[in-house]
Amino acid sequence: AYVMYTSGSTGKPKGVVVPHHAMARLITWATTLGEDTFAHTFFSTSLNFDVSVFELFGTLATGGTLEIAHNILSLTDHPAWNGTLVSAVPSAFQALVAEPTTRLDPKLLILAGEAFPTTLLDQARRALPHTTVANIYGPTEATVYATGWFSHENPDPKATTVPIGRPLAGKSAYVLDATLNPVPAGSWGELYLAGSLARGYIGRPHLTSERFVAHPYDQGARLYRTGDL
Repeated sequence: AYVMYTSGSTGKPKGVVVPHHAMARLITWATTLGEDTFAHTFFSTSLNFDVSVFELFGTLATGGTLEIAHNILSLTDHPAWNGTLVSAVPSAFQALVAEPTTRLDPKLLILAGEAFPTTLLDQARRALPHTTVANIYGPTEATVYATGWFSHENPDPKATTVPIGRPLAGKSAYVLDATLNPVPAGSWGELYLAGSLARGYIGRPHLTSERFVAHPYDQGARLYRTGDL
């Protein structure tokens, strides 16, 4: 379907090859959020970032309207914006709500790409009392989004960051040790993802075999090693 280049933590670009079936499953999940969610999407994500795939094709698949903008802070120029979907990284949203002219009331606010502080969640709930706030997690290799937390839940009161939530439809997540065995609850391990994965890295077979490994609990399937602990 597409090749998305990402540097990750290495600084060296890697071309992630995403097949049509993985993208189709992403959009199928997106449509379960409802046509009213995508009725009027603020489309400010660069096409160089995979969140744009979710915003663009989720909106088109549900017959919604895309309002194309330079970046998320352009919303400060629309004090009475009445759209339904906004996506941003937490730091950009924090800058947005700090602007006194910002007046938003979307159906859904998706924050992704960075740690989401619980203090910012408190700000979001005060500024957007009628909006569902979501913390969505997923590397490019897992086709945009893999897990999600939604604000009808409450995070642990002792936590300083909002959790990444549970696997989305068609996805699985595992916390495993170095031998691909599950770790006990509360123990450190590496996060592995399954379901609608990318094929691998274009022209980099060794890196592909290192990051995409055989699924130990589902014959013929693969896991993606996120590197996240």
